[in-house]
Amino acid sequence: MFRVPNDVIAGPVGRDADYGVRVYTVGRGGVRHGAGPYWSYGEPIDEYVWKSVVYDEEDFLVGRGFILDARGTWADGTRWRTLARFGESASYATADPETARLLDQLMDSVCLKRN
Repeated sequence: MFRVPNDVIAGPVGRDADYGVRVYTVGRGGVRHGAGPYWSYGEPIDEYVWKSVVYDEEDFLVGRGFILDARGTWADGTRWRTLARFGESASYATADPETARLLDQLMDSVCLKRN
């Protein structure tokens, strides 16, 4: 089981009228988590999907809704990932493979509970 490393740094909470957002940094990358009624439509950014040379997604049923786990690799080898449901998302982009591995472990350990 992966444990969140001690070197994860939680940034300050940013707020607007309809959302809150925070960046969690580990290594050379970070995961941006945001939530609010208009924060996310529960999908990855279209451009990320279109630019991907490798793309994968999986849905997780949670209560009466779904969490979409989408990830891809761009032609330059950098990676991105989005965990999203309506009103909430956690994501990173432009991560080299080693940084993506660390960020995936962070996201898997705190964002997804697998049965």
